[in-house]
Amino acid sequence: MIKECINTWKNQIENVKKDIQKRRDAIMAKQQALQLQLSKNEPELKRYADKLAFAMVGLRENVITFSFTCIYEKDLSRPCKFTIQLGEERHSIYKILECSPPIEHLDEILSQLNTNRNFFTFLKKMRQAFYRYAQND
Repeated sequence: MIKECINTWKNQIENVKKDIQKRRDAIMAKQQALQLQLSKNEPELKRYADKLAFAMVGLRENVITFSFTCIYEKDLSRPCKFTIQLGEERHSIYKILECSPPIEHLDEILSQLNTNRNFFTFLKKMRQAFYRYAQND
């Protein structure tokens, strides 16, 4: 009877160990997949940043500041920037927390982003809006 209990416990322990190992393997596979995706995203992001003459800085989770240069013809280093809060869920809305200088039609541009979810187009429109502002400054 005691021997049966011991064997039962040993079997349960082995099953738990196997389950833990499966979970560790799954986590490892997920981490490797994320690393692979990151290695693909970084060069693409750099190309976009170079092409659009912008930089981005993560301020905290889901909040990023984008800073554009080469907007003002007389001072190419003068930045135009905005801070955006990214939705925590896949289909949640984006919010502009700060925009300097203030641009016309910001609400419309943001509404389009929240409708079509095309962030690259949104970045181009923000740059164009900053450029229009600089032309009138």
